[in-house]
Amino acid sequence: MTEAEGNEELKIISTIPLTDREKELARSRAQKFLGVIGRVEYEIDPNILGGLIFKTRDKILNLSIAEKLNQIKNLLDE
Repeated sequence: MTEAEGNEELKIISTIPLTDREKELARSRAQKFLGVIGRVEYEIDPNILGGLIFKTRDKILNLSIAEKLNQIKNLLDE
């Protein structure tokens, strides 16, 4: 891992504030799937309805309920 990757900022978006344990679990999952271990910023967005969104400078992993509902809508519209 390069120094730049280790310093990459990660934003974790949830509908409600996460507990310390939830924050650690979310960060751990981000490290596993996105390879991110830099600074983490937490954001609250009730519009995602539930789940989490992980964002880095060049990657987004959207595991929100709003995204899943949008995917279902798109399937029904086909």
